[in-house]
Amino acid sequence: MIKVVMIRDSVAAGDDVLAPHDASFEVRDDARLGEVFKRVGQLGYLPFVSGRGHSWHVFGTNCMLARFVANRRRPALSFRHFSPVSAFAVDGELRLHFRYCSAR
Repeated sequence: MIKVVMIRDSVAAGDDVLAPHDASFEVRDDARLGEVFKRVGQLGYLPFVSGRGHSWHVFGTNCMLARFVANRRRPALSFRHFSPVSAFAVDGELRLHFRYCSAR
């Protein structure tokens, strides 16, 4: 099993009170990134944000892996979704940082 460890940015001052915003779960060794992002949506990990135009950029160890647009529970489709989680895991862990990008 591979442990998926997530942390996300705060979106407002009131959200800071609950920081750090971390969570984790496990996936099979042969899981794909798309399965991880589906699970993130099912967990409701990303908060609802009023307005339009914001997004969440998801970074792994060395690169951006996905982009959740607005309040969608699934990220925009990317070739990376078909990549094995094991390709981005280090010592049995996939660390994901969800960076909040406010509307411009």
